[in-house]
Amino acid sequence: MNQHDTHPIRAAVLAEREAPGPLSKSSLGGIGPGQALNIRDELPTPMLTVDTETVVSNIEQMAEWTAEQGVQLAPHGKTTMTPALWRAQLAAGAVGITVANFSQARVAVEAGAPLVVIANEFLTPPGLSWLRGVLAEDGPEIMCWADSVRAVERMQSALGRTRRRVQVCVEVGIEGKRAGVRQDGDVGEIVEALTGAEALAFAGFSGFEGVLPPERIEEVRSYLRRMARLFEEHEDRIEVDHPVLTAGGGLYFDLVAELLRPAADSVDGGRVILRPGSYLLHDHGHYGRLTPARLRGSGPQLRPAATLWARVLSTPEQGLAILDAGKRDLAYDISLPRPQRIHRADGRIEEFTQAELVDTNDQHGYLEHADQELEIGDVIEFGQSHPCTIADKWRELPLVTAVEPGRLRWDASARTHF
Repeated sequence: MNQHDTHPIRAAVLAEREAPGPLSKSSLGGIGPGQALNIRDELPTPMLTVDTETVVSNIEQMAEWTAEQGVQLAPHGKTTMTPALWRAQLAAGAVGITVANFSQARVAVEAGAPLVVIANEFLTPPGLSWLRGVLAEDGPEIMCWADSVRAVERMQSALGRTRRRVQVCVEVGIEGKRAGVRQDGDVGEIVEALTGAEALAFAGFSGFEGVLPPERIEEVRSYLRRMARLFEEHEDRIEVDHPVLTAGGGLYFDLVAELLRPAADSVDGGRVILRPGSYLLHDHGHYGRLTPARLRGSGPQLRPAATLWARVLSTPEQGLAILDAGKRDLAYDISLPRPQRIHRADGRIEEFTQAELVDTNDQHGYLEHADQELEIGDVIEFGQSHPCTIADKWRELPLVTAVEPGRLRWDASARTHF
């Protein structure tokens, strides 16, 4: 084993050494751990790869920053749904893993997360039946949200009497956006319902500010101050040892730490839990432009870790290349991937000057290029936008290291659970 593999974060990232099977979309042609391949001639395409050292660095950077800010981290697992990478985040100091729903929560519990934050109202009957079983045994803390008395009543009715209690935060909403209390005057009756529920414990307040775009930054600040005020108004009713204020997607986690921590610090045992998931892979687009470090000079220095590889299949028109990657392979919900480099047949690697992926079908991409001729068989290296829709097309994430220009070493494959 390489001496660097003894690093606990790196060791967790590289825990799954078994190569994907020959029928896997992520198979790298049968090479094993530590072996390298030539990108132009040996890399199957389309392919998604994740740079090992960049992932390790992003995990370390966020862990160090949250520790410096005096806040906790429960990263959103939906981004990769990859327990090996979750365990690396936990090894770096994350207190738990955030998920969105029943199926994701099951994976997080099975993965050994000490705290599973279900960042949602949790009301599906099969999920509540499963949760009743989890609470009957020793196991992880479970946290979820409620934004109505009816939600509290449904949870309590389904759970009945339990050995352990679910920590429930009152979700604070934003007009016209996702779930959450709209009128502050309604909070008191929800708190009253929670404190009277045998299987539930009022834990604090939750929210998600990421539904607001950067041009509405003052509304983000106002929303976070509202969360802090509600916490201060109702903290005397909180029933857990560590009262919670939790928010923080990938765009504004610096503001969450700044504006929520004073309220949490005013209460014995109070804590702020941030829940970003995008920082793990980061990106070349949406988050690359809007990360706190870039816009406000605060937060960790993150780098894009994921690369999409596609091959030129046809050049049917001047300035147009047809690629072998499409919607089943790449993120397209915010913007299409950005071409970064061309890997030529003769070994040359060229930066793109003027090129754009302008459209996709299920299995094809349309690359318009202005002043660089592309040849059939050229491999195109892409950066993508929105980490939460990068990994969900893949059953395994090949973790690789660039050992020299044009060559990748396969380090491990992290299995996803979408």
